[in-house]
Amino acid sequence: MGSRAPQIDLGGRPSPGTPPSVVLVDPGGTGSRFVEIFREHGWATIAVNSSRSGPDFVVRFFRKKHYDEVLEFEDLRETLVERLSGRSVGAVVPVFETGVELADWLADRLGVAGNGPALSACRRHKGAMGDRLRACRIPCAGHVVTDDLDTLVEWARARDRWPVVVKPVASAGSDHINICHSVDELPAAFRSIVGTVDAIGNPNRELIAQEFLSGQQYLINSVSHDGQHRIAEIWRFDSSYEEGIHIYDKQELLEGTGDPQDSLVDYATRVLGALGIRYGAAHVEIMLTERGPILIECAARITGGINPGASHAAVGHDHLTMTAEACLEPERFLARPVTYTLRKRLGIVALRSPVDGQVAPGAALDELLSLPTFSGSIPPVYVGARVTRTRSFMTSPGLVYLLADSMDDVLRDTAAIRRIEASGHLYAEDPAGTRS
Repeated sequence: MGSRAPQIDLGGRPSPGTPPSVVLVDPGGTGSRFVEIFREHGWATIAVNSSRSGPDFVVRFFRKKHYDEVLEFEDLRETLVERLSGRSVGAVVPVFETGVELADWLADRLGVAGNGPALSACRRHKGAMGDRLRACRIPCAGHVVTDDLDTLVEWARARDRWPVVVKPVASAGSDHINICHSVDELPAAFRSIVGTVDAIGNPNRELIAQEFLSGQQYLINSVSHDGQHRIAEIWRFDSSYEEGIHIYDKQELLEGTGDPQDSLVDYATRVLGALGIRYGAAHVEIMLTERGPILIECAARITGGINPGASHAAVGHDHLTMTAEACLEPERFLARPVTYTLRKRLGIVALRSPVDGQVAPGAALDELLSLPTFSGSIPPVYVGARVTRTRSFMTSPGLVYLLADSMDDVLRDTAAIRRIEASGHLYAEDPAGTRS
C-alpha cells in the first residue's frame, strides 16, 4: 500500500510556452471560483468528474462551459492519465468529497505535489481514519466497522455505554446518522444504512458504530503546503438531535488563538500529520470532551457553503482562496502566520424547513433579508426556491451568514431567524401529490 505506482510515459511534453493547468476533481458549483482564480494567474482549467452520476447537489451546479476541458472518469485511470499528458498539469485539487481519492492518485501519477495514495482510504473511510489515529497514538473515538447486525449488537453490548452513533463509513453532511440508546434501536439503524446508497452516491456495504462523544463541537478549516499547515478558520458549531435526526443549528467564527483554540489547533495538526495531509485543504471536525479533543471526522478538501465576501470581511481570506494560493503562490502562502486575527464577528445559521415546498413570498422573507447583519446565504434564499423538510445538513434550505462588529448583534439576528421560521410564513408546503 505504501509503494509508489510505476510512472507511465506521458508521451509528448508540452512546449515551454504551454500554460500550466489545474485539474479540479468533482468541482460542482464551487469549482467555478477556482476557475476564476487560476485563470487570473494564466492557468488553464480541467474538470475531471469521478462519475457521470454524482450527487444531485453537485451535478446540478456543474457548468461545463466554465472549464477549458472536461474529462469524465469511469474507472479507466491509466486512460485518464494519458489524456492529461502534454497538459503541463501543475496542480490537482479535489473540490468535493467524492474526488479525494482520485485526486490523490492523479497527483501521484502525474508527478505533482499531493498527499499520495498510500493513506487515501484513511482520508475517506471513517473506520480506517480511526484506526490510523489509534496507530499514531492520537486520542480517538472507539468504533467498529461491520456489515453484520449480530457483530454490531455484540460490540454495543460489550461496551454497554449508551448512546452509540451508527452512520455510513464514507458519506458527508450528517447523512443517515443514527443515535441509538439501546440494543433495541440497532436493527432499524442497521437497515437504514447497509444495502442503501449514501447521500453522495456510494453504496453502503457496511457501517461504522462509534461511541457517542459529549461536549462542544468545533470545526477547523486548514490549508497545507509541504507539510506546513495554516489555519483558515476555527468555528464553534452547534447542532441537535431531534426525533433521531441530526439537525445543524449555527456556527460562530472564533479568534485564531486562545482557549480552547490553541489545544484544538494542536490536536488538528496532529490529525493532519497522521492522515498524511501535507498539501491542500482540510476540514476537521472535533468534539472537545472531558478527556480532551477527539476527532469526529476529517475531510481532505475545502469546506462547503463558502461566502467569500463575509469570510474576507471577517478574516481577510476564505478557505478556497487560501487553497488556491498554496498552489499558485506557495511562498506567499507560507509567509502567512499559522493562524489568523479576527476583524469582524461572523456567524452562520442553518435554515430549517418543516415541509417539502418552497420559500414563500411575504413579510417573513422580507424580514429575513433585511436583518442588519445579513451578509448573504448559500444558496441564495428567494421566492420560489425549492425546499425539502430538513433532515440533515444537505436538506437545509441554506446557510445564512451574519456579519457584524459585535457578537451580540449576530446572536440577536440568529434568534430573529428562528422566530421568522417559527412564524410558519417563510416556507409554503406543496399541495398533496404535487411535488415532483
